[in-house]
Amino acid sequence: MTSPMSDKYIENYAKIFGDNPRPQTGSWVRHPETGKMVPKSEYTPTPRGSPCPAILKGVEEFVSPIDGSRISDRGQLRRHNEKHGVANPGEYGANNGAKYFERKAAERQSVLDGNTPKAKRERVDTIKQAMHQHGM
Repeated sequence: MTSPMSDKYIENYAKIFGDNPRPQTGSWVRHPETGKMVPKSEYTPTPRGSPCPAILKGVEEFVSPIDGSRISDRGQLRRHNEKHGVANPGEYGANNGAKYFERKAAERQSVLDGNTPKAKRERVDTIKQAMHQHGM
């Protein structure tokens, strides 16, 4: 019986993979740009998107509808939001902001109309109790 490290094995391995017949152990990551396998300890992911810093336009000065204070920069807006427990609509996604508010309004209306799952369960339970009482 030949061992897996027989001379023939080493010779063929050398032809295919080079002189080192021992497999390299450890964790490896495929580099997304080069496609080569890199030791996980040496891999540093490249940031996604643009390699330059983002520059956001300034906040247009406005008066807070909550407390009447003037807000003219992002720092003031962030502190104001934290103080009053509010958030900007833009934080709900650029395209999802309007949908979020429409969905929340529909949820509030369904609660007022009694169309919540809890209200439906209560109605069904009441009907079942009435049917049981009347022998149906």
